[in-house]
Amino acid sequence: MLTELSQAPSAADPPARARAALAGRRDGGAALRADPRSDDAALRQGVERALRPGMSLLRLSPELEARYAAETWRGRSLGIRKWLLAVATIDLMWIGIDAAVIPDHIFASLITRGLLITGICITFARLLRSRRAPWVLGLAVAVPTLALVLITGYLAGLAGGVHAERYNTAALFASFAATIVNAIDFRYTVAVAVASLALFLVFVLTQAGGPMVESIELIASYPIAYLASLEARRLYERTHRRNFLLALRDELRVKELAAANDGLTRLSQTDPLTGVYNRRHFDASYVLAWEKAAGGAARLAVMMIDVDHFKALNDTAGHAEGDRCLQRIATAIQTHVRVEVDLVARYGGEEFVVILPDADLETALVIGEQVRAAVEGLRLPNPGLGGETVVTVSVGLAAVPAGDAACSPEALLQAADVALYAAKATGRNYVCGSREGGAALVSVADAPALAGIGAAF
Repeated sequence: MLTELSQAPSAADPPARARAALAGRRDGGAALRADPRSDDAALRQGVERALRPGMSLLRLSPELEARYAAETWRGRSLGIRKWLLAVATIDLMWIGIDAAVIPDHIFASLITRGLLITGICITFARLLRSRRAPWVLGLAVAVPTLALVLITGYLAGLAGGVHAERYNTAALFASFAATIVNAIDFRYTVAVAVASLALFLVFVLTQAGGPMVESIELIASYPIAYLASLEARRLYERTHRRNFLLALRDELRVKELAAANDGLTRLSQTDPLTGVYNRRHFDASYVLAWEKAAGGAARLAVMMIDVDHFKALNDTAGHAEGDRCLQRIATAIQTHVRVEVDLVARYGGEEFVVILPDADLETALVIGEQVRAAVEGLRLPNPGLGGETVVTVSVGLAAVPAGDAACSPEALLQAADVALYAAKATGRNYVCGSREGGAALVSVADAPALAGIGAAF
């Protein structure tokens, strides 16, 4: 059971085991590092602006554009890779038509179709297997499409006559498909369309084998069809981007709601005066810590802290000054316990409590003396005691080893409370701990191994 009381004031070097228990945690946790977070509020405003009536949506803000490109990369790159492989396959099949139409130039067909176009398509298809910049997607469509139009126009010139018109029409149809099927930046789509039409018009006018009227009919009809395909692509891209923005807005709203709920949870767990956890949260956390210790997973220690002569301070300096004193003390406690390990809570009035997971009594005494010395070092005056007396605290500690079936959570708290009253009875501004085996209050002279704890930190 928990019976003996051990005192821990300051003098020389702390015991090696306590120093090892706290090494690295104090140095590593002295400055809390805030994780970088995106400005969701600014992002939400950008989304709302983009969704206003009249906005084109084809060009978003840099942040939204980058996010859209990242989230849609996989689907767009996969679609383009499939299109590239389809183009390469169909182009290889077209070599058979070349063999029938222009048998004297089959070698040129093999070089241009079999090597150039197929090589370009396969190169870009392999390139898009990993994430690339958005402009690479545009090039992956533009380069093969324009190469296909150029090479087909060249072969059309070799075929001549009516075959030339069919070749050029087939090439233009392929560029139609490229602009409609592939989801690239609309600026690249327009560029591919304009360049393909310009090449088509050049080949039609220079290779016309029939009446000029027929060439003019082709020149007039195909651009109109191309404009219709561009408008269809624009509407599709605009709808796709709008759906992305709506989904992003919903995601941000959910995050805002979750953040608001987290804020309410923190408020329900926090003492409004000192900013540390409140008694309610301590009770819940203590149950979890005890269950872990009782299961043999870890040791557990509890620290009770009481402000000495606080009533005299309140009666003399006023409650406002008393509140400021409690705030300063709470900050000192939080600063001198193990960062992100120990839990500090206001137990009631001028009393605080700290849960020390996986700590034996020796480690708890080190931390308790650190807290006591830190509060004394604040040099907060206590006019209720007269003279130059400063505010101090008394600290009571109790610890239980992992898997101790003879103890209970109530008994551990009671033992810490008994140690606290022993510290006050000793003269206040003391740290006392309750451990197993004995029933004596150990002084500095009786416990030299624990001396100097404050100086070590």
